Amino acid sequence: MRLPLELWGLQELVEDAQLCVSELVANVIQHVGPGTPTTLVLAAEGVGLRIEVHDPDLRALPTLTSAGPDSEAGRGMALIGALADRWGVDLTPERKATWCELGTGVGPSDQRAASRVEAALEQEAVIGVVVDLLHRLRLHGWDPDEVLDQAQIRFESDTGGC
Repeated sequence: MRLPLELWGLQELVEDAQLCVSELVANVIQHVGPGTPTTLVLAAEGVGLRIEVHDPDLRALPTLTSAGPDSEAGRGMALIGALADRWGVDLTPERKATWCELGTGVGPSDQRAASRVEAALEQEAVIGVVVDLLHRLRLHGWDPDEVLDQAQIRFESDTGGC
């Protein structure tokens, strides 16, 4: 959580975002089961940071509960509700996405800052794809450096050296 948020200039959200992720993932482990395939998705959308945790169980839906003072569980969604501007669950036939949104402090009038966040998000996504491809190349016995060199040559040829 720390690295992408710092890259996006959202350092002030790191602690709250980490706590939200921790609680969302703990809910999957507690209510769906350890080892459940889970995906974390981060997105800066307008004036909010959206955090999603996807899992395949459509039956175990998060709910707000009243935990007693001595209870060891039952406060996760209340904690997320206190930290986040809003939270919810999106269902598809294959999975559910439990999400929350934290305000970024980027107002509608600060489009330049929002554009920087969007550009950083896009760059991070592209880097992630390249890293995944490099891992795949290595897995299949290819030399990632050699492939990157060939790709750079082709890129420069396609763009006229620009």
